[in-house]
Amino acid sequence: HEPGGITQDTYCFLVNLDGEVPTTFLDTPGHRVFTSMRDNAAFLSDLAVLVVDFNQGLQLQTLESISFAAEHGIPMLPVITKLDEGVLTNRDQTAFDQLATEIKASIVQGTKAFPEYPSAFLENSMIEPTGISARTGWNFDSFKRRVVERLEGGLAMEADVDAQPYGAVIEAFREDPA
Repeated sequence: HEPGGITQDTYCFLVNLDGEVPTTFLDTPGHRVFTSMRDNAAFLSDLAVLVVDFNQGLQLQTLESISFAAEHGIPMLPVITKLDEGVLTNRDQTAFDQLATEIKASIVQGTKAFPEYPSAFLENSMIEPTGISARTGWNFDSFKRRVVERLEGGLAMEADVDAQPYGAVIEAFREDPA
């Protein structure tokens, strides 16, 4: 357990989303003091999954992550989480819709400082938030499907075969001598 219950490391997970292609996730701390970790993760990523807590709404760290994704030219997939009972009431649906609208507007606004950011990444279908519950698994299949769609076809990624390769250490552990 980490001090204060706050994630203080970047974690790397290999997940098989579609039964065929393993996908690597970088989980960065959401706390505001870990700005450089989020920037480094954006630099290394092909897709930024922006996780927004339904109860807390947009936070400054989310806006910062939008800026990092735009700066590095990577598409964003917003997710609204903590929907442990789904969206059951009209009041919840209204709150969800308002938060989704706020997230989409923040993505569009956050990319304006980066005119080279691909407009295709700002299409409504690309930035429409998906509601999920990590605790119950509600709507997780929809989230997985959207990730796979982005990574398989929606990104049209190309590599420059003449570019200098680079590497990065994502996780490192130090063992103190006994």
